Amino acid sequence: MDASRDARFTRSFGEPPRSLRVRANGVELHLLEWGDPTAQPVLMVHGMRGHARWFTPVGPAVAARYRALSLDLRGHGESGHAPPYGPSSYAQDVVALVDALALQRPILVGHSMGGRVTTLAAGLLGDRVAGLVVVDSGLGPPATDRDRARPSGVQRPGQREAHQQPTEHRVFDDWDTARARFELRPGATIASPEMLDHLAFHALEALEGGRFRWRFAPELRRVGPRSGPPNPIEFPELNCPVASIYGGQSLIRARTDLRTSTERFVGATWTAVEVIEHVHHHVFVDDAQAFNPILMKYLARMASDSPPCPRRAAHASDPGALADSR
Repeated sequence: MDASRDARFTRSFGEPPRSLRVRANGVELHLLEWGDPTAQPVLMVHGMRGHARWFTPVGPAVAARYRALSLDLRGHGESGHAPPYGPSSYAQDVVALVDALALQRPILVGHSMGGRVTTLAAGLLGDRVAGLVVVDSGLGPPATDRDRARPSGVQRPGQREAHQQPTEHRVFDDWDTARARFELRPGATIASPEMLDHLAFHALEALEGGRFRWRFAPELRRVGPRSGPPNPIEFPELNCPVASIYGGQSLIRARTDLRTSTERFVGATWTAVEVIEHVHHHVFVDDAQAFNPILMKYLARMASDSPPCPRRAAHASDPGALADSR
C-alpha cells in the first residue's frame, strides 16, 4: 500500500477531502472537509481507535448538500496526543470545535463510541444542534442516581484505569507485517479488501526505512468506550431530533430492543430507528451505498426542521483554523 494507490481509492468515492487543523480545548484537532464550507455543517465522529478516514465513503455523498466534516478525536489519526481520553473529554472537544469554527446548527453523526461522544456533545450544545444521528452505538441504559453520585475519580465496576503509564507501540518492519495486524473490532464485516487497506493505511504512521507503527496514542490501549469518570449528562435531555441506524448483523443490534432504544433520548423533538439488515457493526464501511441514502434522508429532515444556516466566510478565515489541500 502506498499514498498514490490510497489517493486513487479515495477519489473513487468522489471529491477528495481537504485537511483542517484547529486548536480547540487545549489540543490540535485534525479534520477532513468536503463540500461548500458555507453550507450547513454535518460533523461526523468515528469510534474507538478509529480515525476520520472511516467516513471516506460517506463524506462526498454528504457534501452534495452540506459541509461535511470528519474529526480525528484527540489521540487518534492526525490529531494531537493529549490526555485525558474518553467520551467525556472527546465531547468537550466537539463543543470547543463547534465554537472554534463557528459552526451554525450542526448535525452530529457518531458511529460506535462516537455515538456516545456525539450524544454527550449534543447535550452540552443544547439548541445549537440541529440533529443527532447515532450509528450502531451501544449506548446502554441511562446512568443511575448512584452513577451520578459517585466521586469523579472513582471507576465504574470493571472499568480499566485510563491514566496508567503509557506503553510504546510496537514498530512493524514493513507494510505487510503491519497490515496483517490491523483488524476491525468487532471483526465481522463485508467490507472490500481495498476499504480495509485504506483504513489500515491511515491507522498507521510511516517511519524511516519502510517501517510502520500505530498512529493512535499508546494510552488508548487502556481506554474503552466508557472510560472516564461518571458524567451527569451522560444521557442528557436533548433538544433536537435523533435518528439511530443499526447494522442488522451487528452484535449491538442483537442486544438492542428497538422498541425502547429511543427512550434514552429524553426531550428529543422526534426519534427514528432504521436497520440495514445485511451489514455488520461497521455499517458504512460495509456498504456505503446502502447507508448514504438513509443518512441523507434523516439529514434532510433535520435540516428542514432547523432555521436556515446563515452564510458566512469560508473556513480559512476562521480564527484558530488552518487548512491545507491534502
